[in-house]
Amino acid sequence: MKSLLRPYIATIDRRLAQCRLYSEALYGGAIPDEGVGRGVQYRMCIVKDRAYFYVYNVLACRDLGVPYETLDLLADDWAERIGAIGCSAFLVWPTFFLSGLRSATEDRISLLTQITGKPSVPAAHEIWLQYSKRRTHDWLDAKCVPHAPTHVFFDRAAALRFCASSSYPLICKTDSGAASSGVFVLRNKRAARRVVHRAFGRGLGLRTTRTPEKQQGYVIFQTYISHSCEWRVVRVGDDYLCRRKRKVGEFASGSGEIEYAVPPSRLLDFVEEVTDIGGFRCMAVDVFEDSIGISEKGYLVNELQCLVGAKILPPNDAMGRWSREGKGWRFEKGDFYRNACANLRLAWLLARLRGTEPNPSEELQR
Repeated sequence: MKSLLRPYIATIDRRLAQCRLYSEALYGGAIPDEGVGRGVQYRMCIVKDRAYFYVYNVLACRDLGVPYETLDLLADDWAERIGAIGCSAFLVWPTFFLSGLRSATEDRISLLTQITGKPSVPAAHEIWLQYSKRRTHDWLDAKCVPHAPTHVFFDRAAALRFCASSSYPLICKTDSGAASSGVFVLRNKRAARRVVHRAFGRGLGLRTTRTPEKQQGYVIFQTYISHSCEWRVVRVGDDYLCRRKRKVGEFASGSGEIEYAVPPSRLLDFVEEVTDIGGFRCMAVDVFEDSIGISEKGYLVNELQCLVGAKILPPNDAMGRWSREGKGWRFEKGDFYRNACANLRLAWLLARLRGTEPNPSEELQR
């Protein structure tokens, strides 16, 4: 009976414990609250997260010899500690379990940077988009960035009218959820109506977790975009990294079929334009090729995330980074995904603090 009930009891606590064990295995033991560094004059404040993804920032500081201290923004005394923080900048990985933890982290990071006048990486306006498909859609709409037609309904009757007149298949997305865990393909009106009634009733949950939190009171629909792959282009400073996710079954996201790939120049042009519009310097842009003919650019943004995991892949000739060179692009081969790109973000931040932006290569080679 215990084994049958265990998956439904204390799910969040169990998942967080698993994340802690995984992160400690990555580090090679308990994650220290401070690091002394190796002669670097800038000291970082690493914001802790409940899922221990901040280990990537700790590992980056260790690799680059940067001194650091940690700060728990979700602790009751977080505001009292601000005055004692002697750092140059903040390194952040927002907690993604539970909306309350996410919103508290976002609010306090914004306050922290305003009060101290020190930068955070990612920046507060980049973190605001993390883990929220609804916010991403609103931003893309407001900025007129090409993306798959998306509709967010906060009214049940309006959502049902949309289902009655829509073409199928249709995509339904939950606000949060990675690797397609909150993405559902609806084949007909009946399936769409069921989703609407669930969204305005007991709520929509993720497909791959039994966490008790549900999305209630609204529903997100998106036009189905026929695709064989999804591009992920990560921008850090003025460097661009590229991977391609191949479709398996219904989805490319979460398929596990990922490879380093050479992006078309026009794709890099597109991502540069999108990130410049938002003033983003730490952002991953997931892109579909436009199969429905609505974008002059030939591409549609699917999602925006300032922080993503970096699954270790077999190296190939496309493993490296691209940077702007005149009207074209220059490629430099190498592993710039180390520690989920935390090393590259930290090197860019150090170059920025030293006034030597945009080339962080010297920092990475220290």
